[in-house]
Parts: sequence; C-alpha cells; structure tokens
Amino acid sequence: MDLDHHRAGTGPPLLLLHGIWEGWHSWSPVLGRLGAEREVLALTLPDHLGSPPLPAGTAPSIEAWTDAVEAALDAAGWERPDIAGNSLGGWMALELAKRGRARTVVGVAPAGMFTPEEFQAFAKQSRSAHRQVRMAGPVARWLVRRERGKRVLMADNCADPTRIPTVEAQRLLAGFSYCDVPGQLASIAAATGPEPRIEGLEQVTCPVLLLHPTADRIFTREHAERFLPELPGAELRDLPDCGHTAMFDHPDLVAGEILRFTATGG
Repeated sequence: MDLDHHRAGTGPPLLLLHGIWEGWHSWSPVLGRLGAEREVLALTLPDHLGSPPLPAGTAPSIEAWTDAVEAALDAAGWERPDIAGNSLGGWMALELAKRGRARTVVGVAPAGMFTPEEFQAFAKQSRSAHRQVRMAGPVARWLVRRERGKRVLMADNCADPTRIPTVEAQRLLAGFSYCDVPGQLASIAAATGPEPRIEGLEQVTCPVLLLHPTADRIFTREHAERFLPELPGAELRDLPDCGHTAMFDHPDLVAGEILRFTATGG
C-alpha cells in the first residue's frame, strides 16, 4: 500500500504518526527541526485524506492500520526506528512497540486508555462533528481564514488556534470532512462492543515517554496516567500551554522533547 508520506533529513530513523482524521501534515511545524538531526518518515494512515483505503473487506481497526504502517517500515528498510505519535498515532506507536518494531516511543496525548463510556461518547461526538463539517463545507474553509473562525473551529486542536497557519487549518478541516473513521468505529462498536483501550502493554520493552498537553480538551491527564501502571518504566511529562495537536502550539517544545528522549534511547 503506497501511503502518502513525507521523508527527509539525515540521521537515525524517526517515524511520525498522526491523530485520527488528520494526516502527516499535522507534523509540519516540527519537520524542519526534527529533520535537521534525524531521517524523518511521516505517514498518512489508510482511510485518511491522501492515502488509499484499506483493502476491500478489511474493516478499519487499530490492527489493520498498524499492519499497514509495519509494511511501510519494511518498505523503508527500517527495523526499529524511534516512533512519535499524536493521539491515535500514539496508540499505534505502542502497538508497533508490542511487535518489537520501536526503539523508543514518544506519545503526544496518546489515545488508548478510554473507559467504554468515554469511547462511546467520543465516537458519537466525532461522528456528529464529521457530519456538521461536511455540511458546512466551503463556509467552514472560509471561516478558518479569520481569527475568530479559527478559535471556534479549531478549539479542540490547540490552546491558541490562531497558531495554526490558515493552509493547515483548511487541511485539517478537509481531512475531518473526508474521513469518517470515527463513524466507522462507532458502527463497529455498536455491533461488536467498544474497543476502548490498548491491551498487552506488558509486551512493550522499549523506553516510553508520554507527553500530556495541559490545555488538551480531548484527553485529561487522568487518561495519560492510566498508562503508568501498565508501563511502569514510562515517563510522563506535561506540555504547558498546548492543546491536543501540540505541534502547532509550541513546535520547538514538542520537537525538543522528542529529540531529547530519543537521543539516548530514552
């Protein structure tokens, strides 16, 4: 599967994984800083804008997306890169670590520790928001060209949504409008039961850094702390004045944390 991607830089390999309904461009604020010291591969997951869908008959799932990313690692010739993931990407980074494919993991507001009730509420809210953005279409893309529009439409992404460049805000809206993965997951949850949390974390043997944005409107610090009993060696640090997609709020801070942790293998 030929996934949309960005690959640049020199140095030890670093894989970047984005959050749900986004794409590799979500890492754009930090690519220059990271690429100055690392060879960076940032991927867009299947079923997300820019990349092909999963093969016919393959339901969207963490396992299926992780399989696709693992295949991309094989194609790149990367056995055990450092991996940084935001939100859904943080969950997938840990899934890859369970498979022995990560040297270190940095999770920026990683998903994977929902309660069943939280997961169902998240899927329901996301599906509703997806429909609203699709209906708003051109109006929403016009609104995010203005400061007030960004503050309203991008409030879940950043502590200060005006930090998001207009082109990236429009790209985020386009990805959200295109990608009905939350709705698909909601349908699966309704049919088979919720899939709220990562299992088997005892299989993760590499160093792990969890970064909690203090202004995150999607995941609480409690959500991040739920990882610690299952990853007793993990380090949890706060990202001050950052929202869920923290790379747009303070790119130097996020890039610095990733480079610091991965430089010595955790």
